[in-house]
Amino acid sequence: MDRDTFGQLFNTVLEQAVVDAENRLGTVLSRSLEIELHGAGHHGDRLSPAAALSSLYIGPDVFYRIIDVAVMVASPRLTRVFVRASNHQPGDFEHTWNTPEGNGPFKILLSSVQIIE
Repeated sequence: MDRDTFGQLFNTVLEQAVVDAENRLGTVLSRSLEIELHGAGHHGDRLSPAAALSSLYIGPDVFYRIIDVAVMVASPRLTRVFVRASNHQPGDFEHTWNTPEGNGPFKILLSSVQIIE
């Protein structure tokens, strides 16, 4: 999987995590996203989705096994998403979480969302 395809998958999963949070909260969230990245050489750094993608994409044949994704904080102008790459030995796409099928390493977690006005 090339970087562009992986990036499209990452963006699709981010959108799904935001939609899931909206459905649970009953409100629309900002699509201006900030990623709080853990793992992949980061310790809670706040990054743009593009910068996070640069750390999460290893290569066309090697992927983190699990990448957790959860909306954490929502304000009128920003939605912060927790993203954590697992410490498992990276491997091929067939050995990623891939549930539901097609999500590859991305695992959407349901978490409480802090609403900031």
